[in-house]
Amino acid sequence: MLGPFRVLLTLLVLTAICARDASAQDWLNVRLNDDTTNQLQNEEQVVVNPANPSNLVAVWRDFRLGYRQVGWAYTLDGGRTWTHPGLFDDPYYARDSDPALTVNADGDFFAVLLGYTGNTSEENGLLCYRSQDQGQSWEFRGFPV
Repeated sequence: MLGPFRVLLTLLVLTAICARDASAQDWLNVRLNDDTTNQLQNEEQVVVNPANPSNLVAVWRDFRLGYRQVGWAYTLDGGRTWTHPGLFDDPYYARDSDPALTVNADGDFFAVLLGYTGNTSEENGLLCYRSQDQGQSWEFRGFPV
């Protein structure tokens, strides 16, 4: 069991961390993309690069074209500004959904998307993409096993 001194020390450290983070960035909402259609965008996820904490990548489900796609954006300044190059290029399916994002210790990002045709009688698939340049571009890696 933690003694009162250790609990107090832990609270002081957490307070200092929160205060430092609050002063470093003003906790403003920052737009991640350039979409002006007012269409739904949801199922977002943001991942921090462990090799460079100022590099974050975000993915989300995007309806700007009227059907589901997956967009991405990246930042190199800790989230103050974001670059949104576009939507993932799916070579097999008309629609994408349900993005998942992870990063390894070397800073390589991986995105997995559900790809489907929109027809329930046809096969769907999972698609895997990799970025080795901090989320600035993605290469199609195939179907995960």
